[in-house]
Amino acid sequence: CHSNVFVFQTFYVYSKIRETVGEDIERNPELIDNDMFFNDVIKRVTEKEKIVISEKNKDDIKDYIERYILGYGKIDDLIRDKDVNGIYCNGLHNPIKIDHLYYGRMDTDLEFSSNFEINEIISKFARKAGQLINQNNPILDVTLEKGYSIQAILGGNFTDSKFVIKKS
Repeated sequence: CHSNVFVFQTFYVYSKIRETVGEDIERNPELIDNDMFFNDVIKRVTEKEKIVISEKNKDDIKDYIERYILGYGKIDDLIRDKDVNGIYCNGLHNPIKIDHLYYGRMDTDLEFSSNFEINEIISKFARKAGQLINQNNPILDVTLEKGYSIQAILGGNFTDSKFVIKKS
């Protein structure tokens, strides 16, 4: 039971940091490596919320920020993996598929349970490409400077969000 409290506190502090400085970190990713900035933000949030966290929890929060604010959430490791050439999300509650250099097309143990989660990833790619994507303009077809091509569609009330990421 104690560990659940610590997990909740860590996630709660992360979400407050995200509310407080998420946009600043997204605009200036180097802030994540600025220990003085990072420790100051954690101190302000934990004092305001009257929460005490350990050094391990601070490391966990930094990892969350790197993965979910700067990175691509649960697919971040797949994007970073040089042996993964393609990532396919075919909507909610479906395993994310990958094209692996050595093992071919395969299912992962990852899946999304909300369109919101998928839409955040799609929106992040759109922002990095300088494109607008929303319910009135729900289709994204871009190539980023890192050589990633992304085709995506935002879901709505009756359809799931989906995407395909190809790495060249």
